[in-house]
Amino acid sequence: RIESEKAPRAARIGTDGEATETRHRYSTKGLIKLRSRLGLSGADMGRLLGVTTQSIYNWEAEKTFPRADKIQALVALRKVGKREIRARLAAMDQTQGEMTAGVREIPG
Repeated sequence: RIESEKAPRAARIGTDGEATETRHRYSTKGLIKLRSRLGLSGADMGRLLGVTTQSIYNWEAEKTFPRADKIQALVALRKVGKREIRARLAAMDQTQGEMTAGVREIPG
């Protein structure tokens, strides 16, 4: 048996030789620390990840756990600083404002 021929457990190799999946560890403490470091509310963290505020609080309380795609998104957020986060949120606000600018209220 040759050890160097084995692929690491965290990565699966596809037919083209590229890694197709990498598993990342998730911890509640890490989520809380990340949100604190970035200075984000639960609502803003949820907006960035595409989940509800309640989902963030449930993850932090260990009532539920994020799915694999959301863990990938959390990993990506670890590499981003406060300025970039603020820019992303501002862009989201601007997009939301543009979407509602042409909407009129219907008199009731």
